[in-house]
Amino acid sequence: MSNRYTLLRLCTTGGLVVAMSMGINAEAGLLGFGGDSWKEEVLLHDGQKLIAERSQSYGGQHEIGQPPPIKEHTITFTLPGSDRRIT
Repeated sequence: MSNRYTLLRLCTTGGLVVAMSMGINAEAGLLGFGGDSWKEEVLLHDGQKLIAERSQSYGGQHEIGQPPPIKEHTITFTLPGSDRRIT
């Protein structure tokens, strides 16, 4: 009987931890913490390609039920033929 009780208690505790972590992640998105990032391949006029890394974060005041506005947007790329990074 003690093994069943221990297993039940372990499952309940594990389920609670998972539920709490999901709630924290959901709240982080609602409160405007976090952001997005992605890479884009850009074709230049001379036929060369470069990879632009873009990211944006959210924050600030917003209406209830509306997503927070974009707080910051960054574009970074390396100039073709050099090691210079532009942000």
